[in-house]
Amino acid sequence: MATPSESGNVESRTYQCAVCEKVLNSQKTLEQHTKTHLKPFSCADCGESFARQDQIVYHRYKAHGHNASSFICYIKGCNRSRLGLKSQKALDTHLANSHQGATAANNQQAAGRVLQ
Repeated sequence: MATPSESGNVESRTYQCAVCEKVLNSQKTLEQHTKTHLKPFSCADCGESFARQDQIVYHRYKAHGHNASSFICYIKGCNRSRLGLKSQKALDTHLANSHQGATAANNQQAAGRVLQ
């Protein structure tokens, strides 16, 4: 929900979060903030949930000793980005079968975009 406000002669807009009512200064910031209330990424090891994929990758690395890029599909929109896979072979098979022949190199490129 957006609410406009004025400051002197310069008009500025503010955007309010419908969940927690926090006020933000741009639509993009509101969209990013709103995602913090949603936690679609669950750790396959312990079940803890995260708002962003990069957070679960970091969690799995720090809490469970997983290599930060191991066995996670980074192809946009893939449900395995939340769940991860049990081995490199399983990831390779998943990439080939689920993403029209994608390879580990394609996955690494996608990971670079996610982790930036």
